[in-house]
Amino acid sequence: EIKNINSDFNSLKRNIIANKFSIINNIALLDDKPMKQLISDRFKMEKIELSIDSLEPDNLGKTINDIFILLNAEYIKQTTLTYDDIKYYLNVLTFLRH
Repeated sequence: EIKNINSDFNSLKRNIIANKFSIINNIALLDDKPMKQLISDRFKMEKIELSIDSLEPDNLGKTINDIFILLNAEYIKQTTLTYDDIKYYLNVLTFLRH
């Protein structure tokens, strides 16, 4: 049994390497689909529209920042904080910095 499992695993591994096939976060990466499209598709699965243009080198910094803001907004939604709580906290931070 173990011998068969090892053999099957090695066969699968050789097949993946031979076909240049890999998986990242449940998305198959094949040579015939551009990486930018794969990234855009991955975000679309999470209901986030991400254009191919936003993945161009000149736009990547802004795109990463926008994604960071979206993630933080989702984290805040999961807390019991209200808009007034956040506003008060930011006012206190501003006051302490002066």
